[in-house]
Amino acid sequence: MRSVGRELGFALLAWLVPFGMSICVFQLKANYRPLFEMIMSLTLTANTALLGLVYLRRVTTRHLIRAAGIGTTWVIANWTLDLLMFSGGPMQMTFHHYLMDIAGAYFVIPVITLALGAAAASATKVQPQAR
Repeated sequence: MRSVGRELGFALLAWLVPFGMSICVFQLKANYRPLFEMIMSLTLTANTALLGLVYLRRVTTRHLIRAAGIGTTWVIANWTLDLLMFSGGPMQMTFHHYLMDIAGAYFVIPVITLALGAAAASATKVQPQAR
């Protein structure tokens, strides 16, 4: 049960930090769209890398499988929470517009987590000592 709570907590943070940043810089979207997109890309990438490092630090085996699992979980969490936010209210947008504007950016998440998992897996292999 503790593992499920940890998974959900990390998934929530994977969504919450970029969403919070988007609220902070939303005014840029209308007049400075490229700047807004750059800030959001950097936020998503940095947040995923930091959360991935923290999460995988406690993983001792099956690094790639765990990295793929968290990457997939975080993407699904981002899509689900976004759709709840963007399907109604003041931020309402059509599903098609969401797919074209936001949803694809989240595919960077498993790319980063898999890279971190591969690095962790290779770091745990016993290296032969130099003579």
